[in-house]
Amino acid sequence: MPVRDEDVIPDDGMELPPLETVEKRIPEKTRVLMEELFRAKLNKVQRVNPKKIK
Repeated sequence: MPVRDEDVIPDDGMELPPLETVEKRIPEKTRVLMEELFRAKLNKVQRVNPKKIK
C-alpha cells in the first residue's frame, strides 16, 4: 500500500507500449547524448505519477 498519494501510479486504462517502440521515438542523437552525459539507457517502460515529476 502506498505511503503517500504521490506514490500511487495512475491507471489510464491504456496498455504501455513495448520498449522497442519507445526507443524508436527518441532521436538517435538524443539517445547517444543520454548515454554519454548521464550513462542512461532505457531498460523498461513504466507509468509515473505526474505529481512526482518536477
